[in-house]
Amino acid sequence: ETSQLEQYIEEKPYCLISRMGLTQKPDVAAARMLQGRVVILVDGTPHVLTVPELFVETIQSGSDYYQRTVYSNYLRLIRLFAFFIAILLPGLAIAIFNYSSEVVPFVFLTSFIKATEGTPLPFALEILFITIMFELLKEAGLRIPKAMGSAITFVGALIIGQAAVDAGIVSAPTIIVVALTAVASLVLPNVNEMITMYRYIFLALGAIMGIIGIVSGLILMLSSIIAKDSFGIPILSSFSNSEQKDAIFRAPLREIFLRPISVVKNNI
Repeated sequence: ETSQLEQYIEEKPYCLISRMGLTQKPDVAAARMLQGRVVILVDGTPHVLTVPELFVETIQSGSDYYQRTVYSNYLRLIRLFAFFIAILLPGLAIAIFNYSSEVVPFVFLTSFIKATEGTPLPFALEILFITIMFELLKEAGLRIPKAMGSAITFVGALIIGQAAVDAGIVSAPTIIVVALTAVASLVLPNVNEMITMYRYIFLALGAIMGIIGIVSGLILMLSSIIAKDSFGIPILSSFSNSEQKDAIFRAPLREIFLRPISVVKNNI
């Protein structure tokens, strides 16, 4: 299977960032070939691997090129925002309310204190508990027939969340933070493994070191991404000046007529 083949040919198996693209869409595979990528097909599987994979492609979608420029760029910004929300929000919420509550407006801080009164667990443990519960529900939904799997996941999350709040085990702000994080993680399914692992790392850093831990972890994460390459191509090469016509923002299609210089040196 393509995912097994990816694990056999990847250079660093313990890296949290995948350096290979995975798609089921023929138009995406054809577009990657036209851009000078290598497309790997495995007989009997509906997925194809594309190499090299650049990091900016995690916030891009094949549908971006079927929509007008302004709306396409808006959607890319939404995906980029969702990427940081899915990774940082739980740890950042813990860091702010536990160590830097003075930056929170008084009205919100008062509501938070009232909501958390009487709960037996610290705020960090509440978020960790509900996050693990959601992961259990998601895994259960994957192993239930598709027709009812997604319904059970979301209905189960609602029931467990409401029951936990009513029982005084967790507070309502915890449910809100975890729910926003879960929704944001669904926006970028291709990097779900990276988002899930880094989320726990930032949760621990926020609980132990507060804002300093979040900033330190963010610097280390960005440094780690900068140092990575995909088959000899830096995965952040899309952010160079020569590639700005189709990176985070997309220029009108009539202006995109050359392949990425970072991937293909010769454009004829």
